Amino acid sequence: MSCKISKRIFFVLVIMALAGLVNSTAAQETTFPPLTEPGPYGVGMQVMTFVDESRGDWEVDTYIWYPVDKTKGTPLRYGSLVLKDAPPDRSGAPYPLIVYSHGWLGVPGEWPKAIEHLASHGYVVAAPQHHDTQPFRYELVDRPLDILVVLDGLAAITEGDLTGMIDTDNVGLMGFAQGGQAGLQMLGLMRDPVHYASWCADHPELTTWDCNPPAFAGRWPLDEITAYRAQLGLENMPDGRWAPFGDERIRAVLVMALGCFPLTTEDMLAAVTTPTMILQGTNDPLIDYEGNAVDTYTHLGTDDRYLITVINGAHGAFRQWQQVPQHFATAFFGYYLQGDETYEPYLTPEHLPDWRSPELAWGPYEAE
Repeated sequence: MSCKISKRIFFVLVIMALAGLVNSTAAQETTFPPLTEPGPYGVGMQVMTFVDESRGDWEVDTYIWYPVDKTKGTPLRYGSLVLKDAPPDRSGAPYPLIVYSHGWLGVPGEWPKAIEHLASHGYVVAAPQHHDTQPFRYELVDRPLDILVVLDGLAAITEGDLTGMIDTDNVGLMGFAQGGQAGLQMLGLMRDPVHYASWCADHPELTTWDCNPPAFAGRWPLDEITAYRAQLGLENMPDGRWAPFGDERIRAVLVMALGCFPLTTEDMLAAVTTPTMILQGTNDPLIDYEGNAVDTYTHLGTDDRYLITVINGAHGAFRQWQQVPQHFATAFFGYYLQGDETYEPYLTPEHLPDWRSPELAWGPYEAE
């Protein structure tokens, strides 16, 4: 693998448009707890391109947010924490790394408020632009490989503003929808196409995307994915399972709007020892809440597991209410990556935010 670095300030118009997304009126009227307040750092941005030679010089453009001196530079735009021309703040370096994996057909900066917020609290956040296709094709292979390419590429940095800034041995993963699936894949999950095919065939009543995606998305081409894995030299088990992805540098994983649970069996979940947090809405028409959030949470092998439920939350709940990932990612990664025990109370039901909008539940939720 080689690394080709092209550094530039991040002015993607799509992200600027997304930054204009406005929370609901009810959410704006709510007083949020301190964890939704910006941290002590300003935020810088740049883009690097990493190259994976094993996939034919596959380029992974990666958008990177990092702590800078908040007393210098000028704001990128109104309401943004990003400062142009501000030098890196090395006072707390090296900073834990969080890799963010976007939703299917999404963009790295799809959640600007949440991502900038984490960087202001002392993280380097790296978000690769995945090569998604419509309909689905090889995302179950390419996305985990993208994450590994980014980890290795950032670890190899020896010059530029980010030199010495990133602790690539202390990594968290964060992902939305398809990105959440990629995050769990890096824990060794979602690798049984045989179980997936048989389970979905036995449950035709499940109308969500987990087994019945719309025509424009298409079903997973399982045989083609198996052949693609073999082409790349990835192991396929004799019983039809795919050998898992994983990396010992990953210390904590936070996933939102998780899907495709039939690819994962209970014995796989039981083998997970990495701290895991799931944020999920109960009214997501694309993703089955019970199968994905509740079953995954219930059968994870780690005691360090959390399920935060947004009652009546739809697929876009966390984009509408970015204070939810702001709050819980700050607490979760602060405790497991930064080792700050002052965040531990926020990971208990007694300190669940009492927001009027959205309404939250700790753990699995059953409607009355």
